[in-house]
Amino acid sequence: MLSIQLVAWAAVLLTSILSSMVGIGGGTLYVPLLLMLGFPFHQVVTASLFTILMTSLSATLTYRHTMKVDWKLALWIEPPTFLMAFIGGYLSDRVDVRILKETLVVVLMGTAYLLSRPLHKGDRPPVRRGIHRLLADREYWVDLRTLMPATTLAGLLAGVEGISGGVLKVPAMVLLGGVPLDIAAATSELMVTVTAATGLLGHLLANRLDLAFALPLAVTASVGGQIGARLAAKVDRSVLQKVLVGMLVLAAGQLLWDTLGPGTWMQH
Repeated sequence: MLSIQLVAWAAVLLTSILSSMVGIGGGTLYVPLLLMLGFPFHQVVTASLFTILMTSLSATLTYRHTMKVDWKLALWIEPPTFLMAFIGGYLSDRVDVRILKETLVVVLMGTAYLLSRPLHKGDRPPVRRGIHRLLADREYWVDLRTLMPATTLAGLLAGVEGISGGVLKVPAMVLLGGVPLDIAAATSELMVTVTAATGLLGHLLANRLDLAFALPLAVTASVGGQIGARLAAKVDRSVLQKVLVGMLVLAAGQLLWDTLGPGTWMQH
């Protein structure tokens, strides 16, 4: 059992480093990885949200010093997101989320495809539509009308499935909201912290948290979150884009295997 736990800690450490670099939170990979190691579904989901909460909080504290967290943007789009995360977490025991997971696979792969297309500076001027933002000498416009429905859906999926929601929030902010990738990654970590907290609260009303299982994972992931956040400040945005695409494809592959393969993780 100890050897399995060591494998779990190592996997969570690596995942948290990569995920915090792009601000998606590691829950999309924590859940399938831990389930593949044989841990029970509800134990994994609650532990994942607890781990995401600790990791994102740790990464947010680091990102705060980089001056790339758009606090006003987070304040605008996060309230409906964390409300839906709470509802999703509370209803998770009553809803068969197989269809949601299959839909998420399609969304992840589609997003990965769109983000894999090269984004060259100077291809076209930024779309001057929505709310004007100026942060860290970066000027951009955020279209809340198209962004908020996507981030609200991300909150629901985060609560139901025990993932961070950042895996959808970051691409949504970049592709739909017009937010630069590095700022979207840093801002997402702040929002993921709130979403994970409310999603966890919803789960705790129906299930108990196995703290002995979750706490070592959270500590390991928090260390990874600090490492990833520091690395992100030194890495070129094109590299971050490639890391994000890779994480999206890996997450989609894990979800697809677990949903359609034998011993699907939808079985409790």
